[in-house]
Amino acid sequence: MPEAQLPIRLLLGAIFLISGSLKLAHWIEFHDTFSAMELFPGWLAELISRVLAPIEIALGFLVLTRWRPAVTGPLLLAMLIGFVAGLGVHRLRGKKKLVCGCFADFERERSTSNAILRNLLLLAAALLLVFGQSTPARPNWNDWLLASATAAGTVLSWTMLSLLAETIELVRRYDATEES
Repeated sequence: MPEAQLPIRLLLGAIFLISGSLKLAHWIEFHDTFSAMELFPGWLAELISRVLAPIEIALGFLVLTRWRPAVTGPLLLAMLIGFVAGLGVHRLRGKKKLVCGCFADFERERSTSNAILRNLLLLAAALLLVFGQSTPARPNWNDWLLASATAAGTVLSWTMLSLLAETIELVRRYDATEES
């Protein structure tokens, strides 16, 4: 699966770099959102919210540059497992909705199950990246262009599917209120 390595690396690296940068730029909102999930005691939530963004930025950069994949790959997996576990605990506590703040969206509540699914898909991609590693030839410009288009297409497709799911949910709620 060496041909999938470059688009997966671009996708995961960019997601972590962008997500971390937005968390850092909106740290106060992110801190409040993260603390509101009540996954950790206050002091630990404070510490995690302070270090998470810089770690995400660094990890995204290291994944993009393919720096020591034997080290960065497991770190990427550990972070994604941590995200899934945190969201899972939140869902098990009966919280069907959350304001995740992952990409500086601190306004809209989203389905916790959708956030778990998104992170499971990212985890699957990371598993392919880590366990599908080989020593492929240096990518040329065509490879980079194709990989970039694939990564961008994946992000846009996910965004469109998420918006479609939200629209369907809004229509269902509207129909339910009309029937009442």
